[in-house]
Amino acid sequence: MEENSALRAENSELFGVRDSLLRDQELLSRENERLLKKLEDVNSVCVRSPIIPARPTYSGSNDTEANIWTNPVSSSASVVSGDS
Repeated sequence: MEENSALRAENSELFGVRDSLLRDQELLSRENERLLKKLEDVNSVCVRSPIIPARPTYSGSNDTEANIWTNPVSSSASVVSGDS
């Protein structure tokens, strides 16, 4: 009987930790989406600006595939392409 109550307490604690982690993950996902939007805005301004000359990026390898990040919690998806 004592073991049963100890297992229930541990189970309850684990569910609390899981809920906390899910909340943290959702907050981080929202922040990442906000920062990606901000980066896209900055990149679009830089592309249109006559002050900043357009230069090719050399940071990535010669992959032609796009890097796609999908938020597993919500149904939104953000795409970051190396060809922009």
